[in-house]
This record gives sequence, C-alpha cells and structure tokens, in this order.
Amino acid sequence: MLRFRFLTGDVNWVDYWGKFISRKLSKWISGERFYFWIVLDFINMWDATGDESQDKYHVSVIAVSPDEAGESGLQEAIRSCSWQGMPDVGEMTDFQKVELLTSYGLYATLSTVSGNNYCRVMTEARRQAVVLARLVNTRLDRPQNRIGSTGWDFIRGNPLAGLGL
Repeated sequence: MLRFRFLTGDVNWVDYWGKFISRKLSKWISGERFYFWIVLDFINMWDATGDESQDKYHVSVIAVSPDEAGESGLQEAIRSCSWQGMPDVGEMTDFQKVELLTSYGLYATLSTVSGNNYCRVMTEARRQAVVLARLVNTRLDRPQNRIGSTGWDFIRGNPLAGLGL
C-alpha cells in the first residue's frame, strides 16, 4: 500500500488546495536506480477559477525526482520561485526539494482525476498512484505535450526537448 502524508497547502485543503507526498520510491531503469516521489496535487477548482460549471475537485498524480532535476534545476527553481531564506541545496531536506520542484513545475504528470466528491477523487488518485508507481518508467516514456516532450524531459527541466532544442 502506498501511503501519502500532507506536504504543503492550506489547513482547510478541501476548500482550497493541498499537496500530499508518498515515501521515497525507487525503480531499476536501464541498469540504474531511479529515485522519485509521487505527489497528489489537490485543487478545489471552483475556488481557484470561480467556474462552477466544471468538476469541483481536481487531483494531478505527479512524479518528482530531485536527482533527475539536478542541482542546476533546483537552483533555477529557487531563483524563479523567489525562495529567499531557504537553505542551500545541499542542506535542503528531500521534502523541501520536492515542494520546490512541484512549485516550479519540474515534474511529470502521470494521471489526473476530477469529480465533485473529494473523498472519491482522492481515493481514485491514491489507487492510480499505486499502479503508476510500478509503471512509472512507461508513463515517463510517453509524450507530455503536443511537441513530443516526454515525462523524462519534464522531470529533467527541459519541456521543450520535443522541439529538438
């Protein structure tokens, strides 16, 4: 069973937003150990957009890997997100790195779940996360955008790789 704990967000996350993190996961891919976390990024879409014609809750099941982002990706995220007062990259905890990368956008979306019942949406997102943690390499091999950039490109901080840049 894959369990999640609160990473960051509003105390009343059902009314606003919240992120939940798995334990550190690993998988052998091409003879190397790949370390990653699964994060459930929960958003109350009615509050976020004001549009009540859509499903109320949305959860993105995402994979984050500080190792793949590298120190340069973490430094760029710190600069972009204006995280002054944060410790140096070498002194950051894994949870701080994961939160920083999810805020900056260095992650791959594995799946999304939407609906009007937050319990059902979160249950389905957790169920999918268990399956996707085992299949992460096949999901990261797939294109994440219309120009062909893969999940690996997103995790490594190069979402324009599909353009051949």
